[in-house]
Amino acid sequence: MMLSEALGREIVVNGKYDANNEASVKFINCEGKGNQSNGGAILANSLTITNTNPNEKEKYGTSFIGCYARRGGAALVTGKSMSIAGVSCLNCSCQTAGGVFYHENTDSDAETSIMNCLFDKCFSNKDPKWSYGGAVNSKASELSVNGCKFMDCYATSSGGAINHSPENTSSITKTEI
Repeated sequence: MMLSEALGREIVVNGKYDANNEASVKFINCEGKGNQSNGGAILANSLTITNTNPNEKEKYGTSFIGCYARRGGAALVTGKSMSIAGVSCLNCSCQTAGGVFYHENTDSDAETSIMNCLFDKCFSNKDPKWSYGGAVNSKASELSVNGCKFMDCYATSSGGAINHSPENTSSITKTEI
């Protein structure tokens, strides 16, 4: 795996990025620079973030706070796999798609999985014609959302909390929107 800094992002990964953390990791006010910025904090081919924090008082291990980019306010994933669990996202935004997370892969075996996450005050609204997925925008063939909470999230075009291509399979369970 190769890590480097580019265009104001905190992490750029050529390959797979796994953040299976036992301690809190906070991305605060990360911003992709420029009109073509993708992923305010993380730009990755494949992304896995899993909270394994044993401390019950801290339900979410990784936090994205105030992150911003043109697409994917906190993270943009280009490869086939995006798996997020136990993450909190507050005040993240983007111009066009995915106020927090944007998974842009359209392959028939691409999967987006989001579990036990909190999204609060996240939005996509800089471009009134092309603002999708206030918290999550996924083009993957399969989207699974389980045990999440979306509060005060919005987009000016479609998918105030989640936008997923209509021809694909979506499963949303035990989730508050």
